[in-house]
Parts: sequence; C-alpha cells; structure tokens
Amino acid sequence: MELAPAGIRKTTGTDLTGTTTFDAARGGTAGSNASGFTSVDLDITPTLLVPGDFVTVTITCSATDSLGCSVGGASKIQDLAGNVMTGAQTVTGTAQADTTKPTISSVTNLTATTVRVNYSEPIICGAGNASGGLSDFLNQFTATVSGTTFAPTAAGCPGSNTLGANRITLTFSGNDVSPGGFITYQESSTTANRVKDISGNNATSPQTVSFSAIAAATPPTITDAHVTVNGGSTNFGDAGDAFTLTFNEKMNTSTAGVTIQVTDSDPTTTKDLANISCGNAPAGNTCSWNSAGTILTVTIGTTGPTIVSAGLTPGLQLPLTITATTNLKDDDDGVPPNLSASDKTND
Repeated sequence: MELAPAGIRKTTGTDLTGTTTFDAARGGTAGSNASGFTSVDLDITPTLLVPGDFVTVTITCSATDSLGCSVGGASKIQDLAGNVMTGAQTVTGTAQADTTKPTISSVTNLTATTVRVNYSEPIICGAGNASGGLSDFLNQFTATVSGTTFAPTAAGCPGSNTLGANRITLTFSGNDVSPGGFITYQESSTTANRVKDISGNNATSPQTVSFSAIAAATPPTITDAHVTVNGGSTNFGDAGDAFTLTFNEKMNTSTAGVTIQVTDSDPTTTKDLANISCGNAPAGNTCSWNSAGTILTVTIGTTGPTIVSAGLTPGLQLPLTITATTNLKDDDDGVPPNLSASDKTND
C-alpha cells in the first residue's frame, strides 16, 4: 500500500506543512531565526501499523539543478549551511510495538509564570489530546517553589492528537516560578485524563523533576560613543550633526520611542540637559541601525535636541555625556544598557 502522510511535524509539535523553519532562500545559509531539526514525525492515519509490518518511506524528487533537488519533497529540505538534499531518499524499517512509558526528561523555566515540561517521546494530553483544559488534567501537575506548592492554571498541549509533541507548556498565573523549583506529575484516577504517548502508554507516575531559576538578564553596554558629524557651529545640535553608539550585542532595532538624554560640557557648574528623541521626522531627528543591530546612528533634524534644562552657556558643548536612555534595549532580554559600564562620552 502506498500513501501520502496526512501530517508532518517536528517532534516539538510544529506543523511543517504550514510553518517555514528556514529564514534564507533555497541554497542560502541559515540566519539567526532558522529552526533546525534532525527528524520528523509522519501521520499516516487512518492506516494502522501492526508489529512486524515492513515500512518504506521515500522523500520524492523528480528534477534537480545545480543546488540539488529542485522539484519534489527533497527540494524543501536543506541543512543550516544551505546544502539542499541532492535527490530522492528512501529508508526502510519494521514496525515495532511500543510499550515504553513516556517520562519527563527535563523542565525548562520560560518566564516568571510558565515552564516547559519536556518528555522522552511525543505525548498527548489525555485520550484524544482533549483534556488539556480540564482541571483534573491540570491538577496532575504541581510546582513547588520556595517551599510553596501550587497547580498550573493552563496547559499548552500538542496541536496534533495523532503525532503529539515532546513537550507541554504549563502556566501558573498568579504565582512566580522564576526562582526555580520542582515539577511533580501524579497521574489522575481518571485514565482518560492522563498524559499518554501516541501509542496509549500512560506517562510515568509519580515523577518529580527540578528546574532552574531564570538566568538573570545581562544588560548590553555601549562600547563606543562618538560624534561622526559636527557641522555649523562648534556646539552639537545643528541639523545634520550626528553620533553613533556601538553596542556589545544585538539590540532591538525598533526606534519607536527611543530617547537618549545627555548633559553637555558647559564650563560652568550649571550644564545643559537635553533629550534627543528618534522618530520626529520630517523635521526631527532620525535614527537607524546597521544590519547587525549593533550600531545606532542618530542624526539631528532641523528642530534639534529638546532642551530639558538650560546651562549658563548657550548650546550643547562637546563632549556630551549620556545620562539616561528610554526604549533602548537588547534583543534577547529586552533590558536597557548598563550605562555605568558603558562608554557614555560622546566626543
């Protein structure tokens, strides 16, 4: 019997028939948003395999070009270096009975209120994957953090009840799991609500697995701040004046609401305090990032910086010292720069 799969998913549950996992053109090198994997699960329902069945799986290819397979299933598969599958691939095997209970392999702390429970194999939430929203299903899990035990308020279950996924996400609204602790699974007395693998084996119970605290966010730092254009007067702030800030890591490249506050080098004790805000075009200041998201260029518009408090000497005397930032944050943790460890002097 020859058939096409009814579904194709990663072991994590991602539907590969409707999700792009590669962020580059065919034959291109993967970028930072690519999602690599080494195996897929195929849904062949309503066909049922019995132990001993001989199974052949073929990834099709009906044409090739200089990159590899160009037409067929194999043309959609490439490694992270951009190497496209060269042609049709066939593997064979024999169906075997599954009698192994799934177990919790690890627990990952995602946010202050969510954890991911990782399993040794794809699982579903109860019979038919339909129990995830039931209190009886949720109460099978408890988190113990700093001596306090509580049950989840919601569960993110697999999207497919035939292929499952190797993880469940638990949400604990109203409780903080960021310090780390333990997740315990104790199966329900209602068989239909238990965690099961796709063969129907109940998950190991009871089982307790520890999880770590969320790692403290590491603030970015400004490694270099300097004026790149200073036309017109010797003071900074004329239209076309510009400076750059170089960061030690990739930043969130949105410029909406970004403000950089500076003080000038007024020779008196009363110095100018000014805000330089992005996004006030056409007359205002413009801000742009390099492609790597590590260098911000700020160019002054005709309206110039906004003076918060004036010094005794008119104008912004160089060098400028960065005293605060707003909506400037890194890409991974969303935290602002650590100015105390940064180059704050714009000269």
